[in-house]
Amino acid sequence: ASASAPSIDQSGDENGPLWGYVTKFVKRGEVGSGNTKFKCNFCNIEYQGSYSRVRAHLLLLAGHGIGVCAIVKNKSDLLSEI
Repeated sequence: ASASAPSIDQSGDENGPLWGYVTKFVKRGEVGSGNTKFKCNFCNIEYQGSYSRVRAHLLLLAGHGIGVCAIVKNKSDLLSEI
C-alpha cells in the first residue's frame, strides 16, 4: 500500500503560507504577472518566480525549474504549516 502525496495548493496565492519562509522583493513589470523576486530565508539564495517555485524550493520538489533548498532537511516541518 503506497501513501498518497499530500494535497498542496499550487496556485499563485499571494497569501500562501510558504511565502513566510522567503523575503519578497518589490515586483517589477506587470502587476499580477505572478513573478516575484524572492530570497530563501534558509539558504539566502535569490530566485525569481511564482508561489509554485517557492513551494518546489522549500518542499524539496525536484524538476520544477528551481533548485531545492540545501538547508531544509525535513520538509514535514514546513508541510505542517500548509
